[in-house]
Amino acid sequence: MISIAAIIIIVLLTMAYFYLKSPLLTSVATMFAAIIAVLVAFNFYEIVAEQLLSRGHGGQWAQPSCLLLLFVITLVLLRAACDQIVGANIEFGSIPKQIVAVVCGFVVGFIISGTLIVILAMSPLSPSMPYERFPIEGAKLNADRLGSNKSLMADGFVCGLFKLASKGSLSSKKSFDVYHADFLDQLHINRRNTGKERGEVPIIAGKKSIIVPSKNGVRISEDDFTIVRAGVKSGSIQKDGAALGTNSISLTPGQFRLVCKKKAEIADMQGSAIAIYPLQYQWASMAQRNPMDEDSKVDLDENIALDTRQFIAKAAGRAAWMDLVFKVPS
Repeated sequence: MISIAAIIIIVLLTMAYFYLKSPLLTSVATMFAAIIAVLVAFNFYEIVAEQLLSRGHGGQWAQPSCLLLLFVITLVLLRAACDQIVGANIEFGSIPKQIVAVVCGFVVGFIISGTLIVILAMSPLSPSMPYERFPIEGAKLNADRLGSNKSLMADGFVCGLFKLASKGSLSSKKSFDVYHADFLDQLHINRRNTGKERGEVPIIAGKKSIIVPSKNGVRISEDDFTIVRAGVKSGSIQKDGAALGTNSISLTPGQFRLVCKKKAEIADMQGSAIAIYPLQYQWASMAQRNPMDEDSKVDLDENIALDTRQFIAKAAGRAAWMDLVFKVPS
């Protein structure tokens, strides 16, 4: 696989550079600079991208571009600062220098390659880039069939590093592991219908493009399924809608996720959570289907194209209203 080869090459080149060119203290400082760059990039890329999107700039490339720029700029600035602060000419002997160079070079190379893989997974490229986390062809992708996902380890390491910080000593009132539960799954499922051959479903939407009524927006069915009534707003992404460039809106059921926390932790948005994908969806005016019927379970890759006739004005706003059926674990 090309992605695995790229990871190996990046890691080996980084280790070689550290081994040949980097003093011991500089190697250690660069490793910490790379870790801090990951924390800064993942913490602020959505905020910066939102500023671009709200002004009509960047489109589907706004978030990956901001993540890349924040990571590179932070790493370069911290690396330059280290050169001015760290005593690079202090000698510790050849053996300690070589051991530290190999270890730090491996970590930095793994972080760089993992960040690049996440950026590619966040981009509106082919679903097979950088790798196919879920099967592209064949059986339907159902909400209860997501256990076969795979990872290149480097992307999981980088995301796990930031998730650990977001719910640890550097945490705030909003944890990344709550708002982006199962982050890698989210990225790959979100973009499975990108590209002309798969329907050109955009991978972003406006910040307030989904409406859930405050009254009866969430209810429990008799057979213990959670039903969420959600409205997809019309209008452009710049105006907090879900249309990208035109008035037409395309989406997939896999782009809806119900984020769930343990009952004891429901009062705050810290810690961690799990993401549940819909088993079914139906338009709000239709009769509910039986979620227990295997054939009626929705394909998370289904291309849902909305037209103007489906947008209905209600008290909560004008939107295309649908009921999403989830099976929330106890």
